[in-house]
Order: sequence, then C-alpha cells, then structure tokens
Amino acid sequence: MNLNKGTFRVNVRGVESKSGIKSVQVIVKKLDGTKIRKEYKTKKAKAGYYYADIDMKSFKYQYGTYGIYAKVKDGNGINETVAEKKQLIEEPIPVIDAKLKSKHTKLMLSASNLGMGANVKGVRFKVVPVEEKSAAKTYTLPATKN
Repeated sequence: MNLNKGTFRVNVRGVESKSGIKSVQVIVKKLDGTKIRKEYKTKKAKAGYYYADIDMKSFKYQYGTYGIYAKVKDGNGINETVAEKKQLIEEPIPVIDAKLKSKHTKLMLSASNLGMGANVKGVRFKVVPVEEKSAAKTYTLPATKN
C-alpha cells in the first residue's frame, strides 16, 4: 500500500491451465458503507504471475474493508474465481513533530503518516504558548506530495 499515492498492488500468482490463460481479472469491492465495485485487467509479470494496480480514487479514498477477487478465463473460455481475500485499509495515526531551527525564533513543524496523500488538502497547526498572556496562533500549510 502506498498511502502517499493512494494506491495498492494486487498480485495474483500460480495461475495456470492446460488450455492456456486468456485473461486474469481483479475485482475490488468496498464491503462496508458504500457498495463500490471496480474491475481491473491485470498485467502479466511472468509465467503464472499477474498484477493490477488499484487507485483508491475510484473508491473516494475511503478506509475500511475491501473484498478482492481474482477471476481467470482459460483457453476454453471458462471463467473461474481462483482467489478471494478481505483487506482492511485502516486510517493511520498522524505523527506531528516540532524542532527548533534556531534559538527561540523558528520552530519547524512537520506532520507525517497523514493517510492517503491525494486526500489531504492541507494541515493546520495551533501553537498554544505556555504563558497565559500570549494568544494562541494557528498556522495552515498546504499539502505537499512526496
């Protein structure tokens, strides 16, 4: 899973048939919440190995449980589901880090592990001083792609 890009790869291995393989297809379904279903043609990596890259944009970058199914069409035109798997994609816990860049004047704040990068529009930090006389300040940073 590449959270920065909002993609993941499905690998299908051990695909073989005496009559040959016409196609291998991956079907991905959102199992909880909305019932989104997408079909993907796979690419052949080597004998018996196929893969499909899944873009979470098709699923509106939703976290949750997905059903992943691999279907094979053999040389005789027979379709068969050869693999099924449930995959949980969990929302990560963000990490915020603060470092002094110089003595008491510049503070560098960074946020990581924010989830699917394509879904992050920006990050807002609120800095609250320890002294009661000073007011809190809010800083908004645009999202950057890694």
